[in-house]
Amino acid sequence: MKRAIIAVWVSVMCMVPAVAFASQNLGQNIATWGFTQLYWLVLLVGIAVAITLAIRKSWMALISVLLVTGLLAYISKNPNILATWGQFFGSLLS
Repeated sequence: MKRAIIAVWVSVMCMVPAVAFASQNLGQNIATWGFTQLYWLVLLVGIAVAITLAIRKSWMALISVLLVTGLLAYISKNPNILATWGQFFGSLLS
């Protein structure tokens, strides 16, 4: 089972960037692929931690994990929001 997981991981890591390298807008495709992978990673880790906390009946921690997971998933799907937040907080400081 461990070998199968490693084989799938290696094939995905090698296959998807190869598609990005084959096109004209290389940087944009790699960034899009990276943010898509980050989104799914955040969701899977957040769900795994949430299930563990729900089994333990740790409700405040569960709510915190769900909020943080939602925020990180939103940021990974809309990375331009960080620039907007940076400009807003920068204008507050100046």
